[in-house]
Amino acid sequence: MKIYETPEGADMYTEMRGGADFSEHKDTLVKHIGDGSTLLELGMGPANDYAWMRNVFKVTGSDYSEVFLGRAKEKFPEGDFMLLNAKTMDTERRFDAIFSNKVYQHFDLPTTKIAMAAQAKVLNDHGTIAHTFWVGGWGDPQRHNVL
Repeated sequence: MKIYETPEGADMYTEMRGGADFSEHKDTLVKHIGDGSTLLELGMGPANDYAWMRNVFKVTGSDYSEVFLGRAKEKFPEGDFMLLNAKTMDTERRFDAIFSNKVYQHFDLPTTKIAMAAQAKVLNDHGTIAHTFWVGGWGDPQRHNVL
């Protein structure tokens, strides 16, 4: 069982993340994706990024955790959300962009390769994929996002 599959685990993960999001790099994301584009956020967790993205993009939040999805639906009742496995991408919908904030660090390299290939089937022509990854270890002053 993964940490985010129980309410207690989701609470622990949310507390660990604090209010961390990717909003400080919003301009970079908009530059590459375009304001108003349809965007699929993979692994939205506590919806920290969804909170600001919904004002910029036509965003669909997704997660493999029903706990996080339920909480997002309560917090943003007008929101667009789906239960989605970031490895298989089993949806008929298509998007201008796919974004994740430090999701694929939880996957091993072979699984990440499979997941990246699966994203092509839900990406519109000339679409954009933007994922962030952690570089460095916990407490490393050089640790940062890579887009």
